[in-house]
Amino acid sequence: MPDTVPDPPPPAGATDAGSETVAQSPDDAAGAAARSREPAGGGAVAVPGYVIERELGRGGMGVVYLARHLALNRAVALKMILSGDHSAVGERLRFLAEAEAIARLRHPNIVQLYEIGTHNDCPFFTLEFCEGGALDAKLGGHPLPPRDAAVLVETLARAMQVAHDAGIVHRDLKPQNVLLAADGSPKVTDFGLAKRVGEGASDLTASGAVLGTPSYMAPEQAAGKHKEVGHLADVYALGAILYAAVTGRPPFRAATAMDTIVQVLNDDPVRPTYLVPATPPDLETICLKCLHKDPARRYASAAALADDLRRFLNGEPILARPVGLPERAWKWARRRPTAAALLATSAVVTLALVAGAAWFTDRLRVERNAALAAERSERLRSLQLVAALADARRERDEKDRARESERALRVEAVENDTDLRIVISTLVHLLRENAARSNGATIDIPALLADVRKFAEPVPGENLRVRVGMLQMVGIMYAACGRAGEAVPIVEQMERACRKLYGDSHRETLTAMTNLGQVYLLAGETEKGLSLLTEAVRLQVKYLGPTDPATLEGKKALARTYGVLRLHRKSFDICDAAVADLRSARGPDAVDVLDFLGLGATAAHHLSLAEREEEYLRELVRVTGLKYGATSEPVADALARYAAALADHGKWDRAEAALRECLSIREGLLGRPGSRGPWVVAATRSVLGGVLTSQKKYAAAEPLLVGGAEELIASHNAIPTEDYGAIQKAIDRVVELYTVTGDAKRAAEWRARTVPPPPRTTMNPPVAP
Repeated sequence: MPDTVPDPPPPAGATDAGSETVAQSPDDAAGAAARSREPAGGGAVAVPGYVIERELGRGGMGVVYLARHLALNRAVALKMILSGDHSAVGERLRFLAEAEAIARLRHPNIVQLYEIGTHNDCPFFTLEFCEGGALDAKLGGHPLPPRDAAVLVETLARAMQVAHDAGIVHRDLKPQNVLLAADGSPKVTDFGLAKRVGEGASDLTASGAVLGTPSYMAPEQAAGKHKEVGHLADVYALGAILYAAVTGRPPFRAATAMDTIVQVLNDDPVRPTYLVPATPPDLETICLKCLHKDPARRYASAAALADDLRRFLNGEPILARPVGLPERAWKWARRRPTAAALLATSAVVTLALVAGAAWFTDRLRVERNAALAAERSERLRSLQLVAALADARRERDEKDRARESERALRVEAVENDTDLRIVISTLVHLLRENAARSNGATIDIPALLADVRKFAEPVPGENLRVRVGMLQMVGIMYAACGRAGEAVPIVEQMERACRKLYGDSHRETLTAMTNLGQVYLLAGETEKGLSLLTEAVRLQVKYLGPTDPATLEGKKALARTYGVLRLHRKSFDICDAAVADLRSARGPDAVDVLDFLGLGATAAHHLSLAEREEEYLRELVRVTGLKYGATSEPVADALARYAAALADHGKWDRAEAALRECLSIREGLLGRPGSRGPWVVAATRSVLGGVLTSQKKYAAAEPLLVGGAEELIASHNAIPTEDYGAIQKAIDRVVELYTVTGDAKRAAEWRARTVPPPPRTTMNPPVAP
């Protein structure tokens, strides 16, 4: 309980169940609620040596008064246990344990204990009085500037390290338990749930009890595993405070405390940049590391967290690393195993068919070009031989050889088509057999991979082209199912087979090198994968040219890899050079530059090259229109991305213009092929309303924000899982509008709105007839 003036009561109908401290059991909760309505000590409050001025606040166990020490003429916070005459032994022990915990600590950012005593058999102690109130009142549902949030949590983390060094775990860190001194410096208070660790420590918490504040408690604490709750639970709570300071809301908040606990145990928090796009990526990375559900994946100590925040504030590289795409995909798959398995199966089938078709189509094109070249050569030789009658016999022989070569090429083309049919028919056969085991209800991924793996083994006398295709199919399926480590030896075999079949400098061999480099990266062999990928691109430029399709695919893979490794300057340089090469070779309207424009804009954003980012995104809009049409959904997507960058750079009028054009396109596409549905239009209206709010165009913003949020909530079943965060963002924008316009009642009503749960995805995988 904070030792200062409590927050004003929320408006009618507005609750924040996750921000209140949870009692241990129903009996404890009922007793605490009853005692909180009784006066301390059972009557008028009077403590010798103090003048009680007024009550500051009360909770289930104690009440806090603003008092003045008569001898020292000093304002103090005097805390007494409720119902002193009838208080339970456990409550008295916990009350005295809180005083003991505070007394053990000496730090300028921890509220200091002055005196402990008993009056009329009612224990009390006095604390340092903080005039600035509680941190949650200062936040008021609004984010702090990122640097201010980092300084705040760094200060709290260093204070908590002192507590941890003394063997004390707080277990109820939250904005309400952080007080502000007159100069604004934060101070940790309310050690009522504190736990001592180390030799001689005891714990008053019952086994399986849930103790703490749901929105800020660690998963192990929410699960009632109090023996596992240590200093890393406080590190989690510090991350939750950082999240609230950066976004204006806790990481988890539902309609009831139990619903909030379920979110803490099962869900991942919405990324801060989704709620406040201006959040620095490094600060988001620090925040999400603290909030990891596995304690071993958090910072090892509060001091380590404070040190990384100081690196961020000093502009130095932080030690934390963002959660990569493979880990996010793995988390999603664990939450939705059925949907993940079915999606992986569909992706594997599609990738295998598309990759196989592309591979053999490219082969046919190469062989056809070779045949045409041979035919042209034959015609030239024929003209020369006609003029030289003396070489008549040689002319005849050459024609015979040319005809034989042409016949061989045609036979090989037929064989290539047959090879493709063999690979595809093998895959379809395996899928049908696997699905038949469950009457077509599901696909057994491990069994399918085991069956497919057999085709990676060499067979004496087999067609080498068919073997390359089989190895490619097996490697793709293992990698797509998240088993990149097992895909490595298979793709290595494919690369060796390509060298044997085509030679070291052939397009197929160099493409196989690119694929192998990417599989190494997926398997965690970063140095090996990056080295091979870099060498493959160098050879592709040398033997195929800088604008060959295979070279371009290699450059894209290398640029993406540099981006994942946060080597943004290298990623940007690759994209910049590729755009220049393509426009030099094919003109300013070459559509092959699209992927490089998108990747280059991302790299420019991380490098804080605002003008280059806007330049690339303007070109992305223009070239996307050339490829897909000026009123297509891809153009709308490009406009939305351009508008987000402009808003991030504070160019609100241009961001508004880009969003209005985006909205016009999406409204025109409703009901037509290419539209993603009404929810996309609603989301765009909400984003436009947010930009208008930033320009203080409140009257124009309100119908867009309210209408957009209502329509997103109503159509939530149609929103894909990966875009589901758009609902909460729309609600937050409405709250922001009513907050800045002073309509506290409507702001509270919208803040209490909860996001409907996403629909469960159930489907049967496609099985070939």
